[in-house]
Amino acid sequence: MWQILVSLWLALLGLVYGRGWQRLHRIQPHLATRTRLGFFGISLVAVAVVMISPLESWSHYLLVARSGQKILLCMIAAPLFWLACPFHCSMWGLPAHWRRGITRLLHRGSPAGRLLRSVTQPGLAWLLFVSVFLSWHDPTFVNRIMPHPWWHRAALCVLFSAALLFWWHIVETGPRIHGRYPDWVRFVCLIGVEIPNIGSGLTIAFQTVPLYSYYATMNATLNHSLQLSMLDDQRLSGGLIWVFGSFAYFSSAVLVLNKIFGDNNGNSPQPMPNWDADDRMIAPGLEHRVIENRWRQLEKPRE
Repeated sequence: MWQILVSLWLALLGLVYGRGWQRLHRIQPHLATRTRLGFFGISLVAVAVVMISPLESWSHYLLVARSGQKILLCMIAAPLFWLACPFHCSMWGLPAHWRRGITRLLHRGSPAGRLLRSVTQPGLAWLLFVSVFLSWHDPTFVNRIMPHPWWHRAALCVLFSAALLFWWHIVETGPRIHGRYPDWVRFVCLIGVEIPNIGSGLTIAFQTVPLYSYYATMNATLNHSLQLSMLDDQRLSGGLIWVFGSFAYFSSAVLVLNKIFGDNNGNSPQPMPNWDADDRMIAPGLEHRVIENRWRQLEKPRE
């Protein structure tokens, strides 16, 4: 049942995004690029590997498989999902009345829009993400949920949701309901995730005793082809968290820092071409209305 539900959800998401990308690519090819289409595909594949591949079963026997799930969700699937510009592309894969309904829902004056903006502030997103991924490594939490597959799957969904919320502010893609935050806020958020990530990875990797009684029991009672001892499994898991996490968060922080210094290099800002175009003056979150007008103009000669 779990595999069927996840497969249907991924297939539906891919269908909506693909249809919207195809339509948007005809009007704004610079927005619906093939690179973004590739990012979206990789993101869906990463989620499928975590949720419905043999990795999901191995995570109940090997700690390194469970760490691999976190790496795929938080450091690959979530950032690539937002880099694919999913909101704009998916909106154009939906019927027109659905797009208008979502626009009204996200409007600044609507109750749902105000609530969404208040609960998705960058500080809250950072706090939620750090809390969830530190709980993911907590021995008491792990020992309680791992004997129950559905609890573990629910924890995976919560972890991925928190990662999506965090990377949404870092990548700064639509829906842009918060406006634009200073780049130093994104830099601080990334460093604020990198520090506990290093701490948790080093703590797991350099422990000389088993941290997780559940995995110690599974390692002692079951035979697997990898022939990993509990401590080897633990060291490898901590090393993966440390290395991959540092690469994802630190490299992103460096890119943001480079943007900060690049924007303050002493040169006077130059006006951008077509700075007063309609798609640049539209309110955040309503960019699809400009695209809708272009789509109607494109379809007029055929009528």
